[in-house]
Amino acid sequence: MSTTSSVNDPQPNLNNRPSKASGIGLLDDGCDFEHWLILMEKPEGEPTRDEIIDSYIKTLSKVLGSMKIYSVSTRCYFAFGALVLEELSYKIEALPGVRWVLPDSYLDEANKDYGGEPFINGEVVPYDPKYHAKWIHNTNKRRAREKHTQLHSSRNLESRE
Repeated sequence: MSTTSSVNDPQPNLNNRPSKASGIGLLDDGCDFEHWLILMEKPEGEPTRDEIIDSYIKTLSKVLGSMKIYSVSTRCYFAFGALVLEELSYKIEALPGVRWVLPDSYLDEANKDYGGEPFINGEVVPYDPKYHAKWIHNTNKRRAREKHTQLHSSRNLESRE
């Protein structure tokens, strides 16, 4: 079974994510099927950071309490990390505004850090901006490559006509 994923995929296939029971080794070490990354749709308008975080709390509270949130991301992508059982992850996946629910794995395994801004006792602990700097750099490089590829593809089509 092969799976591909993209945070920017407008129609991700949520039915083919591997489960703990599948034994498929597609996931990084550090996935315990209790820590989940919930990727949300981009909010409409220009909500504040606090409004975005409040929407995460409200989304998770439809299934269980917000105190299970351990990290949030409100800048480069819209997501939060939640500590829930795998069975509940499927309920979260079905909620409005939820794009994907993926097993979360450590970004920094040595420190057991899942990334994003830590969410502790209902408060966000601001992170050092360097954590998103690499993500922004890689995203901009990928977009430039895609734009370059598209430009050359369209030129090749024009030259054949």
